[in-house]
Amino acid sequence: MQISFVFGLRFARRRAPRSERPGFVPVFGHLRNRHGRQSHLPLRPQNSPIQPLNLLRPQLFPNGITLSDDSTRLYIADWLGVIVVDLRDNSAHEVDPSTHNTLCGIDGLYWYKNSLIGVQSVGSYRVERWFLSTDGSHVRTSKVLERGTPLVSSPTTGAIRGSDFYYMANTSIDNYDDGKIVDAAKLEPVHIAVVSLE
Repeated sequence: MQISFVFGLRFARRRAPRSERPGFVPVFGHLRNRHGRQSHLPLRPQNSPIQPLNLLRPQLFPNGITLSDDSTRLYIADWLGVIVVDLRDNSAHEVDPSTHNTLCGIDGLYWYKNSLIGVQSVGSYRVERWFLSTDGSHVRTSKVLERGTPLVSSPTTGAIRGSDFYYMANTSIDNYDDGKIVDAAKLEPVHIAVVSLE
């Protein structure tokens, strides 16, 4: 099997791949076999068997992976929604978004105090928090943390520090096509936005 890793971030300057950095143990990767089919495998320490995840459906642009606090549930976001995998028995199911809610179009997914934080690019761009049931299988309620401010256009991934969520607010991804910048005059400095999670 030919294996290639797909990572979501690219850096302007050359850095050693994570796998070549001292002390790095990969936890999860997207793998493609020689036929181009994508597999999702949790990567374990050396000499441990690799076990495929039994996902319910093919992933359409997976772009958010997070782990519950107790490391028993893995959440995988893609364009169609969020799948939760119980790592104790490798069972998987869609997270039920509840009525009048969606988990589609997430570009960056994060775990915070039994809730999911995500940057959504479906409809109007927004950052949302989904409060989960105790077993993590469905959304009890949700809260929009940011939507429609002038600072935000084409937001994407971020990071949680303390009780704040920092994210890239204007990636210019709409100005990028087929590996090229469409209009260099439209480029602007990247804005890092922050919203409180409490």
